[in-house]
Amino acid sequence: MNTALKTIILSLLLLAAFDLSAQKDTTLISLIDANYTPDVVTFNNERIDVLKIDDVDVAPEYPGGSSALCKHLSYNIKYPKTALDQELKGIVILQLLILPDGSISTIRVAKSLSHECDKEAIRAARTLSKFKPAQKGGKPVAVWLNLPIVFDIY
Repeated sequence: MNTALKTIILSLLLLAAFDLSAQKDTTLISLIDANYTPDVVTFNNERIDVLKIDDVDVAPEYPGGSSALCKHLSYNIKYPKTALDQELKGIVILQLLILPDGSISTIRVAKSLSHECDKEAIRAARTLSKFKPAQKGGKPVAVWLNLPIVFDIY
């Protein structure tokens, strides 16, 4: 299969996974939210609460939307050689701390696939541009965003 087709397929898988992660009633989100503990971070020399995605009025948005996010990730993710050799497939779920200015402050693994795939997912997430920040009451707020990264072999 040629590289362009692989990229398109990976983009579609990422888009589907990202859209599923945004749904409030999925089992996947419930499992992640069950482990949620409120966080406080310092932003612009002020301590602010980090909200859950369900508690904001407007969710953070990547420039160009979820399709641009998936396209960016599909071009930037390099399948780890050891995972390819083992024909390892699955999903890494990252949690991104999106600050009120849209920048990503922290990236943590909520669901691991393997050390190599986790590391690659984090590396790719670090290449993302600023998001349009989440809002609560018309003001930008900090929020944890769940981002599934699909690793699949075609």
